[in-house]
Amino acid sequence: RAETPAVGASLRLGTAVGDRAPLFDAASLDGKRYRLAGAHGETIVLNFWATWCPPCRAELPDLVRFAAAHKATRTAIWAVNMTTSEPSVAAVKDFSRQHGVDFPVLLDPTGSIAHAYRVTALPTTYIISGQGVILAKQVGAMSPSWLRGQVRLAER
Repeated sequence: RAETPAVGASLRLGTAVGDRAPLFDAASLDGKRYRLAGAHGETIVLNFWATWCPPCRAELPDLVRFAAAHKATRTAIWAVNMTTSEPSVAAVKDFSRQHGVDFPVLLDPTGSIAHAYRVTALPTTYIISGQGVILAKQVGAMSPSWLRGQVRLAER
């Protein structure tokens, strides 16, 4: 189910379109730290996923192509792995390498990020503005056209 921003959206902290996105700090597979801390200047496609999830696997090639096409823009994909449900971090790393993932894969070893974003189904994707506001949310696999359209709106 997709949501779009409402006119006069609130600025409360939450997970609805128009809310300020929950803040977090996470390590990526390569050991770098990523921090969503309010206004960050670039549009973030925040995708919650797992290696064992068939719809996640199905949309992954589209995310890889999107990331490659948007390297020079102010849009970034951050893929939050549901690490608590994986056999190991090494398995996530191998899977990501085998599928050509060239964007940050953030680890959520305690499930705290997924909890903060109220993720109940995989994949779940949020589009977060450079000001830290949730612009769109998609529960379930997204289409490339939905992703392109939402990011185009965010970049206006």
